[in-house]
Amino acid sequence: MALQLAAVKMEHTEIAEAVKERTRKILSDGSFENIDIKLESGSKKGDGYVGLMMRGLVSGEKDGSEHEIDVIIKCAPRQEEIRKYMPTTLLFNREILYYSQIVPIYTELQKKFKIPDSLKCEFARCFAAKNEYYDEIIILENLKARDYSMCATSLIDYEHFEISLKVLGHLHGLSYVLEEHNKSQFEQICPQLGDTFFISSLEYNCSGILEFGKKAMNKYLSAIKNNDHVEMVRKAIGENPGVVLKHFFESGHKRCICHGDYWANNLLFKYKDNKPIKAIPLDFQNSRYMSLANDFFYLIALSSDTKLRRNHFWKLLDVYHESLSEFLSFAGIDVNKYCTLEELKTEIREQAIIGLTLDILVLPVFTSDEVIELYEIFAGKYPKNFDIINEDYRTRVNDMVTDYVHFGPWVIVGHDHAPSAPLCYPVAYSEASEDLKPIARPE
Repeated sequence: MALQLAAVKMEHTEIAEAVKERTRKILSDGSFENIDIKLESGSKKGDGYVGLMMRGLVSGEKDGSEHEIDVIIKCAPRQEEIRKYMPTTLLFNREILYYSQIVPIYTELQKKFKIPDSLKCEFARCFAAKNEYYDEIIILENLKARDYSMCATSLIDYEHFEISLKVLGHLHGLSYVLEEHNKSQFEQICPQLGDTFFISSLEYNCSGILEFGKKAMNKYLSAIKNNDHVEMVRKAIGENPGVVLKHFFESGHKRCICHGDYWANNLLFKYKDNKPIKAIPLDFQNSRYMSLANDFFYLIALSSDTKLRRNHFWKLLDVYHESLSEFLSFAGIDVNKYCTLEELKTEIREQAIIGLTLDILVLPVFTSDEVIELYEIFAGKYPKNFDIINEDYRTRVNDMVTDYVHFGPWVIVGHDHAPSAPLCYPVAYSEASEDLKPIARPE
């Protein structure tokens, strides 16, 4: 039965027609004929998507038969203002590379080594993609048709976290399988997975995100209640968290092909009895070859609350490593060749400050009382209430800073930021004050 889509309600109907035309053209190149497209909006102002995202019901003929596909259409914006302050070309080219080259390789590897369904890393099917300048477009399977949906909240519970880290272990495992069994192909792909946001071009100026970093840092420091903590954060991060973030993208010893933006809103979950049983990662626009710890800290910084961090951090680290180990074993690889559990702990320690850095940069957007478009703030167009600290922002800032000062596998040290030096060190649970002690790590 055909899906009934609501009519697209847009301020400018010509945008919808332009999307239809781009979609029709790329699918026609793939042998679709007599194409009819119905659209409904898939993103709205403030969602943070780089470009326009819509749901589409596409019907037409292919190879003499009628076909109907439910898709998500991602189109790059043509507005020069957006492209000047967001690295649109790089981001779309990166995701197109991932779906057109990396996913097919990963799919074949999972077939070759007979990865069981319970461990298989799944991806949305890519029906078509084109990286022609100003006309970049990606057409993906709508996973909602397979009963996948977003989690209701961006701060997720333990069950969602556990599933997310198991999937992350499988995703990173695929990178190591490729490196082990086809080193030349791996070495050809990785140089294409470098920086996206911190490289200016004729089209894009990265100064906007760096200026935003300074403003976000000032707001973050002003929200910290404890003066000693203010100085610790200031000395650990320096003046600009954007510079620190770039450093951690480039540092680390346990590197693989990473997602690059791994948090709850870039995962779709399948549920049974209201509990998550599967997850599929989305949005590979920031996929990078970098430290595997960075993906872990994206999820920690953007999708956990203080209770989860204090009570389950070590257990979740084990979940990730066990998932990575189990996946690699099906390809005949001992996980210890690439990352022992102790090496993972060391990598987590050395990369830990990236989590605090991400918190500084994203919380002003996540907790704003006003709708924020990233390209607008990177262009210096801040909402009038941007500097106002609401209770949600203040609570999340102080929870995260307290965790970094007292708890877990890190503790901020009180010295000036130096990218070549460790910014955090392990802290024994006994060093934490009584009210900050987590549940003891199980042996």
